[in-house]
Amino acid sequence: MEHTFKITNLNRVIESGLVNKVKFRLETTHEGFQSEFPSAAKVSGSVTDENFIEYDNLTEEIILGWITGSLPVASMKHYNSSSIAEQMSSYVAPTEDTGTPW
Repeated sequence: MEHTFKITNLNRVIESGLVNKVKFRLETTHEGFQSEFPSAAKVSGSVTDENFIEYDNLTEEIILGWITGSLPVASMKHYNSSSIAEQMSSYVAPTEDTGTPW
Protein backbone atom coordinates (compact mmCIF):
# COMPACT_ATOMS: atom_id res chain seq x y z
CA MET A 1 0.00 0.00 0.00
CA GLU A 2 1.17 3.49 -0.77
CA HIS A 3 0.49 6.14 1.87
CA THR A 4 0.96 9.83 1.02
CA PHE A 5 0.30 12.92 3.12
CA LYS A 6 -1.10 15.94 1.28
CA ILE A 7 -1.49 19.44 2.69
CA THR A 8 -4.89 20.77 1.62
CA ASN A 9 -4.94 24.20 3.29
CA LEU A 10 -3.24 26.46 5.79
CA ASN A 11 -4.82 28.94 8.21
CA ARG A 12 -2.59 31.92 8.92
CA VAL A 13 -2.53 35.32 10.55
CA ILE A 14 -2.62 37.76 7.63
CA GLU A 15 -0.46 40.44 9.20
CA SER A 16 2.45 38.19 10.17
CA GLY A 17 1.99 35.16 7.93
CA LEU A 18 2.14 32.93 11.01
CA VAL A 19 0.52 29.58 10.24
CA ASN A 20 -1.65 28.35 13.10
CA LYS A 21 -3.58 25.44 11.58
CA VAL A 22 -2.80 22.85 8.92
CA LYS A 23 -5.47 20.91 7.07
CA PHE A 24 -4.26 17.71 5.48
CA ARG A 25 -5.20 14.20 4.46
CA LEU A 26 -3.49 10.84 4.31
CA GLU A 27 -4.16 9.24 0.93
CA THR A 28 -3.71 5.51 0.57
CA THR A 29 -3.84 3.53 -2.67
CA HIS A 30 -3.50 -0.18 -3.38
CA GLU A 31 -4.32 -2.14 -6.54
CA GLY A 32 -6.71 0.50 -7.85
CA PHE A 33 -8.49 1.04 -4.53
CA GLN A 34 -8.13 4.19 -2.45
CA SER A 35 -8.96 5.66 0.92
CA GLU A 36 -8.47 9.08 2.50
CA PHE A 37 -8.13 10.19 6.10
CA PRO A 38 -8.78 13.96 6.31
CA SER A 39 -7.69 15.84 9.42
CA ALA A 40 -6.30 19.08 10.80
CA ALA A 41 -3.59 20.02 13.27
CA LYS A 42 -2.98 23.20 15.22
CA VAL A 43 0.57 24.50 15.13
CA SER A 44 2.20 26.98 17.42
CA GLY A 45 5.11 29.32 17.11
CA SER A 46 6.03 32.95 16.94
CA VAL A 47 7.41 35.32 14.35
CA THR A 48 10.23 36.01 16.83
CA ASP A 49 11.40 32.35 16.81
CA GLU A 50 14.85 32.08 15.26
CA ASN A 51 13.58 29.29 12.96
CA PHE A 52 10.55 31.28 11.75
CA ILE A 53 9.96 30.78 8.01
CA GLU A 54 8.16 33.46 6.00
CA TYR A 55 4.82 32.28 4.62
CA ASP A 56 5.95 32.65 0.99
CA ASN A 57 8.97 30.41 1.68
CA LEU A 58 6.99 27.51 3.15
CA THR A 59 6.83 24.22 1.26
CA GLU A 60 4.67 21.16 1.70
CA GLU A 61 7.72 19.26 2.96
CA ILE A 62 8.36 21.85 5.69
CA ILE A 63 4.74 21.76 6.84
CA LEU A 64 4.68 17.95 6.83
CA GLY A 65 7.80 18.01 9.01
CA TRP A 66 5.97 20.17 11.52
CA ILE A 67 2.94 17.91 11.87
CA THR A 68 3.83 14.29 11.14
CA GLY A 69 5.96 13.88 14.26
CA SER A 70 2.95 14.53 16.47
CA LEU A 71 0.35 12.52 14.53
CA PRO A 72 -0.81 8.96 15.18
CA VAL A 73 0.53 7.98 11.75
CA ALA A 74 0.36 4.21 12.34
CA SER A 75 -3.32 4.45 13.34
CA MET A 76 -4.12 6.62 10.34
CA LYS A 77 -2.42 4.17 7.97
CA HIS A 78 -4.23 1.26 9.64
CA TYR A 79 -7.59 3.03 9.18
CA ASN A 80 -6.97 3.56 5.46
CA SER A 81 -5.56 0.06 4.98
CA SER A 82 -8.59 -1.47 6.67
CA SER A 83 -10.90 0.61 4.50
CA ILE A 84 -9.15 -0.62 1.37
CA ALA A 85 -9.20 -4.24 2.58
CA GLU A 86 -12.96 -3.91 3.10
CA GLN A 87 -13.41 -2.44 -0.39
CA MET A 88 -11.38 -5.28 -1.89
CA SER A 89 -13.27 -8.01 -0.03
CA SER A 90 -16.65 -6.69 -1.15
CA TYR A 91 -15.63 -5.96 -4.75
CA VAL A 92 -17.64 -7.77 -7.40
CA ALA A 93 -16.22 -7.72 -10.91
CA PRO A 94 -18.69 -6.39 -13.49
CA THR A 95 -20.33 -9.00 -15.71
CA GLU A 96 -21.69 -6.55 -18.28
CA ASP A 97 -20.31 -3.55 -20.13
CA THR A 98 -21.50 -0.98 -22.65
CA GLY A 99 -19.99 0.37 -25.83
CA THR A 100 -19.41 -0.57 -29.42
CA PRO A 101 -16.64 -2.63 -30.98
CA TRP A 102 -15.55 0.18 -33.37
